[in-house]
Amino acid sequence: MDSWSATDVSAELVPANYYRDKLVIQIRTSDPCSIAFGEDAVYADGVQLTTTDPTIYITGALSREAVYGICDTGKTASGGYQESLGICD
Repeated sequence: MDSWSATDVSAELVPANYYRDKLVIQIRTSDPCSIAFGEDAVYADGVQLTTTDPTIYITGALSREAVYGICDTGKTASGGYQESLGICD
């Protein structure tokens, strides 16, 4: 599983991948983090992860988008992600 980290500045957590078929994202810290797909998380259109160890499973077209994350002011979060490429399955 690859790692990601987020702060109170929107950042790309997982790069876009045209060939990706499935994506699993997990948060490993206790600070809340918002994640959004294909756009900056600053717009608050994403998913709010608020507890340690929630796991999100994404498939299809949405899994190919870049994933962005942002935390509340002064907070940080980290976690992991794993991808599965359709060409390998």
